[in-house]
Amino acid sequence: MGAPDNIWLLLIVASIGCLTSNYSAGAQGVRFPFSSLLLPLLIAVVLTLISDIASPYQGFIRVSQQPLVDLQQTIQPAQASGSP
Repeated sequence: MGAPDNIWLLLIVASIGCLTSNYSAGAQGVRFPFSSLLLPLLIAVVLTLISDIASPYQGFIRVSQQPLVDLQQTIQPAQASGSP
């Protein structure tokens, strides 16, 4: 399963933001460590986490479906008896 389309759009927008930020810093002759190093690194980490959360059975973050199964088992008997 690949990355959702929204992540690719976010990656393009973030890349354009990093490029324009670094271009303006270079044009002014002043470089800031945040815009040159930390901002692209932060964007890469956020995109990696979003991509990892999007696939719940793979990656570093694994999401258990057990709470949803427990909820379903709790709801089904209540629906069968007709009580709200």
